Amino acid sequence: MQPDFLKKKLGREGEEEAVQFLKNRGFQIRERNYRCRLGEIDLIAEKEKALYFVEVKSRRSLEGVSPYELVPYPKQLHISRVAQQYYASKKIVDQAGSFALIIVDFEKTPPFCEWVPDLFLLQWGY
Repeated sequence: MQPDFLKKKLGREGEEEAVQFLKNRGFQIRERNYRCRLGEIDLIAEKEKALYFVEVKSRRSLEGVSPYELVPYPKQLHISRVAQQYYASKKIVDQAGSFALIIVDFEKTPPFCEWVPDLFLLQWGY
């Protein structure tokens, strides 16, 4: 098991890779590590007038890992709550939102980003 400081370093590096991945594909980064009283979302990006709430997972090995295992249902509920708070705090009423995952695989050089769009639907009212 890795010490916490190495996990955090890997997470920060993965987030940087994810930001570059999104920018290279025409996304605008609206927020990084958006925090509110309900929690945090790694990235909030925008493209073609749609918002993307992005969870970033950094790994040194992806063998046998499903993207859906990386964001289990309780985590989906958590992200949904934070997204709802984001909409409310920014007074956004007419902009579509989507939940996505970027898996950053550091086993490859350069690191490989896997984009998993529409990972789950917003869980309203929880």
